Amino acid sequence: MEKEKTFRIVVKTLYGLEEVLLNELQEFNVIKPRTENRAVSCFVDKYLLYKLNLGLRTAISILMPIKSFRLTNEKQLYDNIYKIEWDKYFTNSDTIMVDSVVNSKYFNHSLYISLKTKDAIVDYFRDKTGKRPDVDKADPDIRINIHIADDKCIVSLNSSGATLNKRGYREMSDVAPINEVLAAGMISLSGWDKKSNFIDPMCGSGTILVEAAYYAMNIPPNLHRTNFCFFNWLDFDKDLYSGALFELKEQIIDFPHKIIGYDNSKNAFRIAQMNTKKANVDRNIRLICSSFDTIDKLDNYIIITNPPYGERISDDGLEDLYKKLYETLLHKSTNSKFCIISNNDDALQEIKFEPTKTIKLLNGKIKCKYLQYDLL
Repeated sequence: MEKEKTFRIVVKTLYGLEEVLLNELQEFNVIKPRTENRAVSCFVDKYLLYKLNLGLRTAISILMPIKSFRLTNEKQLYDNIYKIEWDKYFTNSDTIMVDSVVNSKYFNHSLYISLKTKDAIVDYFRDKTGKRPDVDKADPDIRINIHIADDKCIVSLNSSGATLNKRGYREMSDVAPINEVLAAGMISLSGWDKKSNFIDPMCGSGTILVEAAYYAMNIPPNLHRTNFCFFNWLDFDKDLYSGALFELKEQIIDFPHKIIGYDNSKNAFRIAQMNTKKANVDRNIRLICSSFDTIDKLDNYIIITNPPYGERISDDGLEDLYKKLYETLLHKSTNSKFCIISNNDDALQEIKFEPTKTIKLLNGKIKCKYLQYDLL
């Protein structure tokens, strides 16, 4: 069998999770991984590209660069985009969408860059075939990514399509749900060895619990996803993809310990029930509709939570909530590890433990701290 060619990809992630993603990619045996700003670049073959889209927990999207060039004006952008042999990658019957990220003194409007790129691609196909591809901003067959930094432009194909945090299990959410990738990142940062029980004392819609179950049982986070953009690439190999999917399924294992979620909101409890069932891990997760201070003694637990930051209750109430959490853990937890993410420094002062790890993260656009404590 002919060996698959390798090519460079850029795997995007959230701010603060670059090293977590690097470690994850190393477990997949990628070639020459290197951290970048909110990303890790590396070299893979097609088989591994398929596996990464299915199996990475802390990736937002996977881009495949196809051309780079220098530019200082829109004509250079149009001309260089037009020169790309787009019919090597997809056909004029595929729908397209262009995303642009621009940080340049020469250009100040990403939407305009996307429009000019689209025009060049459409003109390429129209001039060569007499038919142009249509634009679909909702669910395109092909996504093109343009990244301009100063005078350098990188053109990439987005292999993932919709962002990889959209696992498909969260049909409903409670107020301010945590991003699935961020939840998975917190679990990785905790260093959980899967040899202890897991609990989220304020589980909301259950995202952290589902990601914990996926992690504990080696379930690929995008196992049930029905569409990736690479399905529409001309070189897509269905048999190779089936092989990658089969290999990942073969690695799924049982988890003999407990995964528990508490929340005193009946609405959040109901949504968590729906989401864990949709994720097909409801039999592995015990949900309890109750305040976390009713928790029994916790010995040898990993405790990870994303509590309210202040949007839903007053600041005074928030500090009381964090104080109650601290006192509950102080009196009921031994031989455990506690991890929390929050942006409310005043409330965090109520957690009197000494942190063993502090990392800056973003929850959406909110600047947060990830804090980790050893409870002896």
